[in-house]
Amino acid sequence: IIANKVLSGGSGLIGNLYGDSLLSRFERDALNLSGVKYIFIKEGLNDIIHQYSKSMSPNTLKCSTDDIIAGYIQLINAAHERGIKVYFFTKSAWKGYERAFLGQTGDLVWSQEAQDKCDELDKWIKTNKLADGYIDVSPLANPSDTYALCPSFTPDGAHLTDLASIAVAD
Repeated sequence: IIANKVLSGGSGLIGNLYGDSLLSRFERDALNLSGVKYIFIKEGLNDIIHQYSKSMSPNTLKCSTDDIIAGYIQLINAAHERGIKVYFFTKSAWKGYERAFLGQTGDLVWSQEAQDKCDELDKWIKTNKLADGYIDVSPLANPSDTYALCPSFTPDGAHLTDLASIAVAD
């Protein structure tokens, strides 16, 4: 499960493209599918960074890492009630990403404040005893700046190339 946000659906002109929150679609998109034994979740980054987007911020739920963790716990509990194991991905590096909106750059740029929230979530992902495990994507980071992805792993500073996806799978 990837993209959109854990806690809230899309909001604002661009945000509406993100659809329903993971919490609201989890049962339909994961739990109710026959034969599901494992669920891999790579979400939470948008919950953080959309709060810093100029175009999305006014309409975006302001949430803390504790709020996102509470959402993660709901997902874990719902899956475990059905005997399904849950694994999380750590947050991808994203320094250098700058989303343009309607031709104007700077709609969303990396900040240490947002990164600190990502780091808090990663710490929880790596140390919690509720989930069944995690996949650490930090090896995709640029060795010279671990807050950024390796250039060969991203077309824009945030999203992964096919090469990066293969590296994660490996």
